[in-house]
Amino acid sequence: MTKKVVSLLRHAIGEPVHTDPRLEANAYAVMRNVDLTVVLTDCSVELAAVNAQVESHSISGIQFPASSTHCDLVGLIESGVQVVALNDSLTAAGLTPTHLVPGVNTINREELAQLIHEADTILTW
Repeated sequence: MTKKVVSLLRHAIGEPVHTDPRLEANAYAVMRNVDLTVVLTDCSVELAAVNAQVESHSISGIQFPASSTHCDLVGLIESGVQVVALNDSLTAAGLTPTHLVPGVNTINREELAQLIHEADTILTW
């Protein structure tokens, strides 16, 4: 039987990083018999913004590589993982569904409650 897992991402990482370890951890579900839904809430909805791709840059003379978070998120979607963003969080961030990468759907609080209720496991990040 397929295990239903809901992975709630609530916060964006506060420092410049090459990759988001939370998205990497979710990628393992693709290799398992898991029905994974990644839910972006609060400031993590910004990860799904079309213009969220961060190019390579330098801060105080220290070179940082381009962020792969955007590619990781798209990779999850292309692998069949359902990625959704909470409507309230989008509104709070000044975003609309048109700002999101293709494949990211939106849900309201009632739909989120239903996802959580039906899940076998809930991960929070």
